[in-house]
Amino acid sequence: MLAMVTLHTNDRVANVMRGKYKNPDYTLQDLDLMEMKAFLGILLMTGARKDNRTSSNILWCNVEGIPLYRASMSERRFRIILSALRFDDATTRAQRVRTDKLAPIRELWEKLVQHCQALYTPGPHITVDEQLLSFRGRCGFRMYIKNKPAKYGLKIVMACDADSHYMLNAIPYLGKGSTPSDRLQGEYFTTTLTEAYHFTGRTVTTDNWFTSIPLVDKLQEKGLHLVGTCGVKKELPAELLKMKMANKESLAVYNHARDLTLQCTQVKPTKRLQLLSTIHHEPTIIEGHKTDIVMFYNATKGGVDTFDQLCAATDTARKTNRWPVCLFYGMINIALVNSFIVWQAKHPDMKMTRRQYTKILAEKLCRPSAVRRLGIPRLSISLRSLIRNTFNVPPEERPATQQKKTEKRQRCFLCPTREQGRTRVCCSGCGKSVCASHYSVFCPSCC
Repeated sequence: MLAMVTLHTNDRVANVMRGKYKNPDYTLQDLDLMEMKAFLGILLMTGARKDNRTSSNILWCNVEGIPLYRASMSERRFRIILSALRFDDATTRAQRVRTDKLAPIRELWEKLVQHCQALYTPGPHITVDEQLLSFRGRCGFRMYIKNKPAKYGLKIVMACDADSHYMLNAIPYLGKGSTPSDRLQGEYFTTTLTEAYHFTGRTVTTDNWFTSIPLVDKLQEKGLHLVGTCGVKKELPAELLKMKMANKESLAVYNHARDLTLQCTQVKPTKRLQLLSTIHHEPTIIEGHKTDIVMFYNATKGGVDTFDQLCAATDTARKTNRWPVCLFYGMINIALVNSFIVWQAKHPDMKMTRRQYTKILAEKLCRPSAVRRLGIPRLSISLRSLIRNTFNVPPEERPATQQKKTEKRQRCFLCPTREQGRTRVCCSGCGKSVCASHYSVFCPSCC
């Protein structure tokens, strides 16, 4: 994936950015995979230190910044890579955008989802919900969701493991007309996101926007169960919705034909909660006025919301006006949280916080590129020392040809001043320095 980003970023630098400069220096040279990893490591470190919204001038400052940024690459190089980031072939983009709004980053997105699905097997419970990436620039499918912290941004519908909060599958919402039927979007997204887990007997937890009776029938055909809240919809029994109930009172109805239970609870005098479940057939009160359906929903509904909180804690997103870059930052956050969950599953005995894990990962990504900078002949002595101290690089041994000479070169005392540049030798008899031409004349008499 990084190789693809490197390739298309180099195309942008070669075709557009170099034409703006008559004498391009090393900051406009092609990237390689090692330098792209260092760039990714810097983004991860800014997320771990919550520097993602800080100006690069401050990040590379000797006083307020940290040595890792200056040791990995120059500030100008970082800003050029940031502005040149591209994720697809620009020559064919116009044709692909006609049929796919996500064309500028579609291939990279699909590869990320494939890797996430291949590296983890979820538990028995899956949560389907939405995430909003903060973005206020120009975009044809930018959304406004009032109950999200960002309010405006790119909406991503996700399926996460309810226990570990691992992201299993995700689909960006591309606006009206992007789904087969705008009226049944919840059904489309839920069945598509859980396609890899059909006929496995897992339980899917959804909220009002997704849950419906047609979705229940569709998932039962695919061998999945559903538990979720449901708003006032036409397919629900009108008699049950109009029935007057006391405060904290619950009433459940079981549909034998669909093997479905509908529970209505009067949460407040003016608020009623409807829950659909295909795994609870005889709701029982467990805690206070809460039934087993409510307890199960509360325990499994936070898979995506918790995953969103984990992404926000180490967010790598920087300010940008390009929505593909905003989605790229979201992909980095997804990969980081998922990698930490996999690392925890493989090392249950090792205790490490996610922030420590992010910093260690960032240092490992930046180290190869920083060590390679030591081979630049004109690199300043202070920067060399900074790189060695930051990444604990041992001092290199000087080659034999570059070792400092112990004997100081002296002038011949017989040659005139204008000829002092010739090779000199030292007479062992009198201890004077003479040139090679005078050695045969002067030194035999004194030696």
